[in-house]
Amino acid sequence: MIKTIRAIGAITFFVFPALFGRAWSERIGPQVATASWTCAAELTPPVRLVGWRELLDAIRESESQGDNAAKGDYRNGRPMALGPYQIWRSYWADGCRGAGVRWSYHEHVWDRERCEYVIYGYWRAYAPAELARLLAGRATMADCERLSRLHNGGPDWAEKPGEVLARTANYWRRVRERLTCDE
Repeated sequence: MIKTIRAIGAITFFVFPALFGRAWSERIGPQVATASWTCAAELTPPVRLVGWRELLDAIRESESQGDNAAKGDYRNGRPMALGPYQIWRSYWADGCRGAGVRWSYHEHVWDRERCEYVIYGYWRAYAPAELARLLAGRATMADCERLSRLHNGGPDWAEKPGEVLARTANYWRRVRERLTCDE
């Protein structure tokens, strides 16, 4: 929760008790707190930034509810998406190429850590700027949306027909719910 400690003209100064605690506000006092927050006197809400583990956990939960042995997206009775991140064979090949590894799809798609490395290679090939921000813990929700929809719809998800756009939008909504449930 954000507490307003002093308003001067059109600028309001805030203290973030979750970061500094009540004792900090009481010990330092509002005048010192006001002076030390002059740089943070933004009128826009704080931006939600996300890191690698947080996004991957949300994707894994959306895809398989954390089940490393999950099988899904059946076509003609055969599962096309396998493992904790529900990765297709073509995604695996692209991700392995991007990561510089040669791993067997059917042997290693069940291993969460290898899947994450393959996802890293895939995103490195198709969304390097978003990946860099994610790895630095500075990814915005827009970055997370692009990476999530890329994971679900492939590298050209944005140019696909309306059905695919709707599917990736629904997928992103599920991932976003998992990202924001802890806020």
